[in-house]
Amino acid sequence: MQPRSLVRATSAAFMAAGVCLALWAALHPWNHLTGPQVGRSSQWIVAHTFHFLSGLALLGAIAGFAALRLRAARLGTVAAGVWFAGAALWTGTGMITAFVWPTLAAHAPQLTEANGPIFSPPHPLIVVTNLVFCAGMILTALAMARTGTLPLAAAASLAAGAVVLLVPPHPLGPAPWWLFVAGGVLGGIGTALLGPAVARLATSANAADARERRAALAAA
Repeated sequence: MQPRSLVRATSAAFMAAGVCLALWAALHPWNHLTGPQVGRSSQWIVAHTFHFLSGLALLGAIAGFAALRLRAARLGTVAAGVWFAGAALWTGTGMITAFVWPTLAAHAPQLTEANGPIFSPPHPLIVVTNLVFCAGMILTALAMARTGTLPLAAAASLAAGAVVLLVPPHPLGPAPWWLFVAGGVLGGIGTALLGPAVARLATSANAADARERRAALAAA
């Protein structure tokens, strides 16, 4: 039997991670990623606090999912591992952007400029974090869609959000800002919908365990 408290906590963590991911993109200063003025603004700090919280909640959600042992297929296991690594990186970069970046913007403003050493060229940590985090989302969407454990619309939202977030937005890349916001919101919706999916999986696993026990008793 799956512990109900762990199921509820895992489901809630996925939903919280999704909401925070969507809020990060939706509340982010419009069309601004660089520069000391935006980096020390209240809007930046709030948005990137949600960035940090989305990663932290996702770490708990994926760890809970693994602890539940919900008979994931091999692709699902790989996806969870990749997304966990991506979430760890995402949490770290969120901590930097939410709590360290405003200090850099105030006291070392050149570091936050588009032509500064962090963005020109982009620091490898930024690139690796985005690649691994989005790869985990895409693999999870594929794995759960293949097994029918996540509705197709939810899996499509998760995968589409990840694909969009792979493209850097203006002024660092070619994506218009509205597309960046759409990617974050879609990815957040798909992540949040993993919460009910986990609850359904746990219910199915409990029913399967009960059937196995009844069969074993009948055969004894």
